[in-house]
Amino acid sequence: MAQRQRVPIDKGQMPPENYVFREFDGINTQAARQAIKPTQFFWIENAMPVGFGNAKAVPQISSVFATLTGEIPYYSKNYNISNTQYMFYACQSGSAYQLAIATGTVTKIANAGTFSGTSTQVAQWKNERVLIIDPNGYYDWNGTTLTNDSNVSGSPSSGTCIATFSNLVWIVNGTTNRTISWSNTNAYADFTGAGGSTTINDETLISAITQLLPANNFLYFFGSDSINIIADVQVVSGALQFSNTNISANLGTDLGQTVVPYYRAIWFMNETGVYALYGATPRKASDDLDGIFQLIDFTKPVTAGTVTLFNILCVGFMFTYNDTVKGARKLIALYFNKKWFLASQSGSLTIMGTVNGTADLLLCVEGAGIYKMFNNTTSSITQTIVGPFWDFNEFISIKQSIMIGLEGNLPSTAGSITITCDSESGSQMPDAAFAGSNTFEWFNTGGAPFSWTNTSLAPFTWLASGYIWFQSGIENYGHYLGFSCTSNTAANVYVGFQLQYIKQPVGWGT
Repeated sequence: MAQRQRVPIDKGQMPPENYVFREFDGINTQAARQAIKPTQFFWIENAMPVGFGNAKAVPQISSVFATLTGEIPYYSKNYNISNTQYMFYACQSGSAYQLAIATGTVTKIANAGTFSGTSTQVAQWKNERVLIIDPNGYYDWNGTTLTNDSNVSGSPSSGTCIATFSNLVWIVNGTTNRTISWSNTNAYADFTGAGGSTTINDETLISAITQLLPANNFLYFFGSDSINIIADVQVVSGALQFSNTNISANLGTDLGQTVVPYYRAIWFMNETGVYALYGATPRKASDDLDGIFQLIDFTKPVTAGTVTLFNILCVGFMFTYNDTVKGARKLIALYFNKKWFLASQSGSLTIMGTVNGTADLLLCVEGAGIYKMFNNTTSSITQTIVGPFWDFNEFISIKQSIMIGLEGNLPSTAGSITITCDSESGSQMPDAAFAGSNTFEWFNTGGAPFSWTNTSLAPFTWLASGYIWFQSGIENYGHYLGFSCTSNTAANVYVGFQLQYIKQPVGWGT
């Protein structure tokens, strides 16, 4: 077989063409790089594709906000007492803590051994206390005092899930965690009167109830392979009546900490994907992440929450990703406006949870430390952006890249940007340094570099900030062309990527 030779091009006969990429959609890992839409990213990490010509570097994780010394939290939940926001943390030692969001003050709720260390959950009652259920007992905490309510006025002595709905407390308990108990009306420690219980014997519930969530005038309860809704709750002749309707007989989740409300839908994750439950209709929302789900370690914690980024409310899911290049690491898959993108904040995070409010905040745990996610807008964060492979509507011909460009806005802090032109055969660096950083050098008339000093004779650096347009010659060949871009600069805004190329005649170089 004759070997293909690269033959010089007569550029006068074959005028170059330009391609500009500004219509930023989300990531798509479901298909091969050359098969995704020309507006999608093959990978986009730590850059949010806000809109047309507007992909923004996300903020970095904060410095440590609070510390639970000597503890390993495994569960968190936001609550409010007397209009003060708190986060509840249950730890593997069986202890529990309260974190005041405004001040970062940590208060111990329970000593080690009080709870089981594996299955604690909480729910807010009015704005006066938080209710705590655990296999070791049923408690309430009013911000200062922990009270054991087990077996008080018929209260359950144990359980694994809890919610407040229709002025009642609902608890999942029983030897197989298929029993739902409810309190008397307007009471949290009285399970007599209209209180009672029922055991779910339906075959649609394969094993145990894994989570309760009140939303949209329903109380949802999840099994690993099913979803039911409780509705129409009313007291008739002193007895509680309600409807229990199965809405999914083969779809649910055993990842209870991934069940979160997002706008009018309930979102959750299982080992096959992320789903959005609109009323009684679940829909898969994560087709574009299928390539990522194959490499998620579901033996590690998976948690979810909502967060406001650039005034846009996103829902996010954090998991351990077995990266084939970088090894196991934590990734957050975030969704908004029918787009997915990825973020990474720190390599050894364990769980995260939302502080609800006008601007949702995500708190995460690393070791015994608690941090604010997407909070630091000045520290560097590594962005990785990989575009699709474009065939420019003519797959058969070979293309030769000539120029590559990047349009954006850079902050007034030093950082670096690297870009390559990719083809199915490999990647090539630009002919000249592609502004390896947003610093620049001065040269005298003889071409020699020189430096500047301030009035104290200390050298200082000149930065290229604000609007920039980098371009450089670059040579690569392939049926497909694309780009990869990395930067470790905070607050970058990517406006567009450009390629100039020439299409070769069919059969060229053979």
